[in-house]
Amino acid sequence: MENTPKKTARPGKVKSRTYEELWTRPGYLIRRLHQIHVGLFAEECGGEDITPVQSAILSVLQGGEEMDQLTLSTSVGIDRTSGADVIRRLERRGLVTRMPSEFDRRAKIVKITDAGKTFIRRVRPRMAKAQDRL
Repeated sequence: MENTPKKTARPGKVKSRTYEELWTRPGYLIRRLHQIHVGLFAEECGGEDITPVQSAILSVLQGGEEMDQLTLSTSVGIDRTSGADVIRRLERRGLVTRMPSEFDRRAKIVKITDAGKTFIRRVRPRMAKAQDRL
């Protein structure tokens, strides 16, 4: 029995036809771009306890417009359930408020708070830096 180590591919040196084909697939490239964006966002906004989706919601509401949860979720590209969860977390932090709609008892209206406006104004330059790096 030999004690010679097995030869393995070095990290970053993968060469296969299938691997190279991945880089021609739009879905794969979009997923990688998303991963890179999330990483850059985390680097720039670290310590602020905010995700890209939360920042998108606060940005949409920043102008002071009220919006129902479903419309708000759709406007940032997430489903109703995910939107409700993200908005709930922002509400717990005092960055948004939710209230029943006057016109539809099933709907909740979301509005950014003064604390939310202050927060997004403070964090916006760091978010912009992540975008610039991308």
